[in-house]
Amino acid sequence: MLTQKAIDYLNEIKSRLAMLEKQTSSFLLKGEVFTGFGDGKYYLSLPEYQKAVKSLTSYVPFPGTLNLKLDSESVVTYKLLKNLAPIKFPGFISNKRSFGGFSLMPCVIKNLNCHIIIPFRTHYDHTVAEIISPYWLRKMLSLQDGSKLEVEINLSSVDI
Repeated sequence: MLTQKAIDYLNEIKSRLAMLEKQTSSFLLKGEVFTGFGDGKYYLSLPEYQKAVKSLTSYVPFPGTLNLKLDSESVVTYKLLKNLAPIKFPGFISNKRSFGGFSLMPCVIKNLNCHIIIPFRTHYDHTVAEIISPYWLRKMLSLQDGSKLEVEINLSSVDI
């Protein structure tokens, strides 16, 4: 018998081999929109994070993230892609408090250039992707909890 950890590891290897076999640089993540804890709104409202995102992406992020609960196939892909996120911010210290860093992965949602933000400290596991953009994506794309969404990641445009 295999433990769940061993099964997860084998699935990860299987996904890596499948990606190599396809030799593709474009990936699709699918999932459902859901309301998060509100942490993204708080942190992306802080001037230090706004400045960091602007310096890395050229836009000031909307104060909040669009949360996507990934389907099972996308979870495996996302776990692999998270490690490739090329844009990194180490975090900062303010008033003797440490604020964590993050990585960014460029992505496209319905022809809008966005980024998946991967906080170094988070409440979410690898089944959730958090997306930032200069827009209020929920309003702009008429999304609500339960809305199905696809996120395209094209690694050919990413310097890894």
